Amino acid sequence: MSLLTQILENHIKVPLESRSKEKAIRELTSMLHGLGKIQDEDALFQAVMERESLGGSTGLGGGLALPHAKLDDLDEAILCLGISREGIEFDSLDCQPVHLMFMVITPSGQPGIHIQALGEVAELVRSEETRDMLIHAPDGGAVISILRQNGAV
Repeated sequence: MSLLTQILENHIKVPLESRSKEKAIRELTSMLHGLGKIQDEDALFQAVMERESLGGSTGLGGGLALPHAKLDDLDEAILCLGISREGIEFDSLDCQPVHLMFMVITPSGQPGIHIQALGEVAELVRSEETRDMLIHAPDGGAVISILRQNGAV
């Protein structure tokens, strides 16, 4: 089963208001907390930021970032997406701003799920046309339509 099917319309923030990595990550953790998907927003934020500080940025290049973390009190993976038309300074590998930020939160006991998500996201956004359509999508419903057109959900 594709992990991208876990992205629901209300798991998509269009547009992200923030221009910095920390604030954009906070926007998504706050959104997930507001939806009742996570109990402790601060614990999730700290877990994602800790991962960002460990092995370098999860800004992969090509306008894409895949921040991720593991939480002990989670039963299943949660994926969400934040879109920034202006771009977020993310310390990306190619030093370019991030426009598509797929955040993956997984249970601590399920290693490797973020790797599966990375593969699926990389496949989805391989096409510059698809990336552009996602970046310019007016809302979450349009994003879901684009994901369906590309066989992701």
